[in-house]
Amino acid sequence: MQVVETLQEKSDETNIQNNLEELQTPYVGMLFETLEEARNYYENYGRQEGFWIRIRSSSRTRYGTNEVTSRQFVCAHQGKYVPENKKHDIVEESDKIEMNQKSKKKMGKKCSTIKCGCESSMWIVRDKWKVSVFKDTHNHKIVSPARRMKMKSNKYMPKAAKKLTETFQKENLQIGKVCSISVGQTLDLTVEIVITTCGMFDTNN
Repeated sequence: MQVVETLQEKSDETNIQNNLEELQTPYVGMLFETLEEARNYYENYGRQEGFWIRIRSSSRTRYGTNEVTSRQFVCAHQGKYVPENKKHDIVEESDKIEMNQKSKKKMGKKCSTIKCGCESSMWIVRDKWKVSVFKDTHNHKIVSPARRMKMKSNKYMPKAAKKLTETFQKENLQIGKVCSISVGQTLDLTVEIVITTCGMFDTNN
């Protein structure tokens, strides 16, 4: 059984490599038209090479528009884990959202972390968003091509699915019970929601 799974994984890895449009390794002086284009490129490069990224820091204009003038993207393994009860005023930009979401949790709670001090990064500055610093050395295992679809950077919800999920939540319908609608169970929902959901699971269409 294990041999079969290994052979299947190697086959999947070969197929992914054949279908992947190889991206050029970023380099100092590389230009991007927009900040979003730079992020997307590095994110896609990470998918290609087997790692995912996050924003480490940004610089902005001090007066007026408060526009971003430079930004550093790093491998998600960059940095060292610091317990919540030992953090002070210096907080990474990408960590601020996580801290706000966890503000109600007890301080000092132990949790797993992927941070291991990896120094791979890309720093861009606003000159058509030019790469000013690029490091491509990782100190951890890279995700194999066959498993890259499971990386965090590939986990996203399409707009249609997100809208449908919000509708289920609004109607107090658990996602796990959606299939029960297709087999005729009566739930306290509006006719419109029931018809829409049944249509999704109708195998005769």
